[in-house]
Amino acid sequence: MTRRGLRSVLFGLILCFVGLTAAAQSPWRVQTYGWEVDTMKYALREDGLAAQTGFYFPDYKYQDKPLTDGFVPFQKEQFEVPGREAVDAMVWRKRFATPVEGRVKKSYLYHRLFVEKIPSFTIYLVTEEGVWYENTFTIDFQRYQVPDWEPLSDWQRVTLPDAPASTEAEVFVDEEHPANAFSELIIAYESDEDAAFAIGDLQLFDIAVVERPYHHPLFDPITGQNSLRRLTNNSFYKPEGSSMVLTDMSFYSMAEHQYSDFYIVANDDEAEAYDSTALLVDVIEQVLHHYPFYAERGLEKADLLAQLADIEAEGLSYGHLIDRLRQFIAGFHDTHFFIPEETSRRSALRGGPVRLYEIDGRLYVAALFAPSLEDKLSLGDEVLAIDGEPVEKVIESRAEGYRGTPSARRRKAISQILHRRKDDTATITVASASGDTSSVAIAYNERLVVPANFRTPHAEFKLLDGNIAYFRMKEFSLEVWIRFLNHIEAIRQAQGIIFDLRGNGGGELLGGLRIVSTFLDRPAVFSHAAHLPGEDARESRMMAPHPDFDLDIPIVILGDKGTACASEVFIHTLRHYDDAVFVADSRTAGAQGARINIYLPDGLRIVSDSWVKEWMAPDGSVIETQGLTPDVWVWKNRVEDLAPYDDKVLQTGLRVIQAFRPKQAPPLIEAAERAGAPQRSPAVVSKGSKR
Repeated sequence: MTRRGLRSVLFGLILCFVGLTAAAQSPWRVQTYGWEVDTMKYALREDGLAAQTGFYFPDYKYQDKPLTDGFVPFQKEQFEVPGREAVDAMVWRKRFATPVEGRVKKSYLYHRLFVEKIPSFTIYLVTEEGVWYENTFTIDFQRYQVPDWEPLSDWQRVTLPDAPASTEAEVFVDEEHPANAFSELIIAYESDEDAAFAIGDLQLFDIAVVERPYHHPLFDPITGQNSLRRLTNNSFYKPEGSSMVLTDMSFYSMAEHQYSDFYIVANDDEAEAYDSTALLVDVIEQVLHHYPFYAERGLEKADLLAQLADIEAEGLSYGHLIDRLRQFIAGFHDTHFFIPEETSRRSALRGGPVRLYEIDGRLYVAALFAPSLEDKLSLGDEVLAIDGEPVEKVIESRAEGYRGTPSARRRKAISQILHRRKDDTATITVASASGDTSSVAIAYNERLVVPANFRTPHAEFKLLDGNIAYFRMKEFSLEVWIRFLNHIEAIRQAQGIIFDLRGNGGGELLGGLRIVSTFLDRPAVFSHAAHLPGEDARESRMMAPHPDFDLDIPIVILGDKGTACASEVFIHTLRHYDDAVFVADSRTAGAQGARINIYLPDGLRIVSDSWVKEWMAPDGSVIETQGLTPDVWVWKNRVEDLAPYDDKVLQTGLRVIQAFRPKQAPPLIEAAERAGAPQRSPAVVSKGSKR
């Protein structure tokens, strides 16, 4: 028996007979870091101001609650900042009876806001000595805003033009001036009469960074824990403030341990004495034991564990061992499992003035961003070679350096095949539509202006063809929920909605599930997972219909090869429960891991998707490496079919929406209720029957 095999057997016996007491004998523990409010210095909702109803400040963090009232304390006045001209502004002043101290790296201001027809606003902090500090906030989108946590160190001192040189801090608090006391807080904005500004919440507080112990079967053999004993039941329940119906297992993992960064640290002060090589191999071994996608990727666990043992037996130095393991794991081509190189050469590369696109296995010029190339290249020119190498050979070579399925690696290689450093050049050989060939040099040192139709906006909303709602999400984040709700009334009245998830590689699943909940009329399973208990036990993860919003309109979802992870869950769930139609020119990426970061004591980071042992869609299918097949295929056969031009995928989605029956007019009573509702906030609607 090998040393590793003997060690595993002995360690298993220790866990079996000693149980939780083994934790005290292990040199390691796992923890996460988070922050919590240490000292609350001011809370608007405890200040006795009169609140106004008719608002709906959406939930944001995992267990946030929506707020249905807000505060509008602003008064119009001639507002003057020292050293500046007075202006007509809406102003709210809060004077503190006792000066409030701000401390560097500890003091924050938090706010939840509603703004309309306001481009920006400024918050001022005034010290006891009358020194003013300011922080101006630009409004990127109107109505309800993403809750913001701003450190007081972001406030800049108002410079007085006639004041002598001062040794006071230019910022409110910084490393050299670790504290400052202020006696007044002022919010001011210039606006027209139709503008609106309401505060849902505003707090000033100090934070404390806290350590949270983390227990998971992935780490049990290393820490000596038995995580299974920490779970008490597996019944479904809905935690207050949550959009999901959870089991004890999923709540334990998702609510108590929301952080994706986990640190292995020593249990004593002798951290420098640990065996870095053994710990690194132990962590990789545990990740391989829990790796969720052996079948999907055609891998054999026994073979990989044997390869790991062989690598350990090579006796490499620690640095060479890291390189060897990085190469070993790269063979998985898994976007959620790798040892990253913290500095990447690709980060220094830049896109050039030519954008390429693949159609039926051939590469074509899809966009030109430099006027100097307009007489040398044309849209639709086929690319035959790059720097003298046949283009297919270049694609295949580049694709090996990326992670993901073969199609995903190919897509990434093509998207960056002409990326170079600033002073580099590239030469492409092309064939025109008439068959003429030419070689064109591309420079990377000129300033490029990318047209607006080539920039993919995030959380873009608009109405198409009169009354079809369109919502574009570049990625899933918690803020997409707020951005979506800002248009809820227009969406309810639309003939249908198109969700554009092309190129959306995933992100924060909760943001997408909150949107999904508005289309449900019953509790729905959004995945099945082997989550915490280990090899065999599974659970179903559910979500509830939204208690306040009920949308009943046809749904079309657009996707492509870059649509992955949380986007695939979004598509499959809406398709499974609400007859959404998926329109695309390809299958989705098929990347379904739940990525975490594991840090060793020396700072080495291991990215792993072994946090969830298995993940299945509601119908029991597996998305990893397979992707989702479109309900409606779109065939692109020319460059003009792409999104910046005719956008054949979007046009197909519009035709699908138009094929649904027209949306029925709302009942008169419901319409009257909406007419009387405040125009500045989404109405809370009653649940109704689905189509």
